[in-house]
Amino acid sequence: MRGRYRQTKDNEVRRDGVPGIDGITATEYAEKLEDNLQNLLTRAKTGGYQAPAVRRVHIPKATGTETRPIGIPTFEDKVLQRAVAMVLEAVYEEDFLDCSFGFRTGRSPLGALNALRDHIMATWGCWVVEVDIRKFLDHSSHCSSFHEGLSKRSGCESITLMRNPLRFPRRRWIA
Repeated sequence: MRGRYRQTKDNEVRRDGVPGIDGITATEYAEKLEDNLQNLLTRAKTGGYQAPAVRRVHIPKATGTETRPIGIPTFEDKVLQRAVAMVLEAVYEEDFLDCSFGFRTGRSPLGALNALRDHIMATWGCWVVEVDIRKFLDHSSHCSSFHEGLSKRSGCESITLMRNPLRFPRRRWIA
């Protein structure tokens, strides 16, 4: 299934993707591209941007008995996500260690495996522990320090764009 997807450049939003809940495709968004981008930038800078609902689709897993939920954001939301990711990559890339591979530009799972193999060979063996974190956020949603962590960069306006999706509803006690 991976072979069906078109490769995109790191700074590019896929234009052939399925439209989100608003039904607007990349072609339709591009018809008034300058106006749409200026409007999006203004809303993002002033804090008036509200992420629209994500279209939820369940696709079958390879086993055939379970499904996997996939969220499909709107094209405009994809554009803003990519822009924020580009800014954050530029800010935080210098802080990552060379051994960090997760979701970094120019890094791949194959590169991570090669680095792990090289480390094991250089140290004549070590422990390798596999941990399943599939439902980690379900159990740690009560941990406010994780969800409300602040940026170490002062003046970073994108912190609200990062924090809001991670916030979970607080528990309310009804007597």
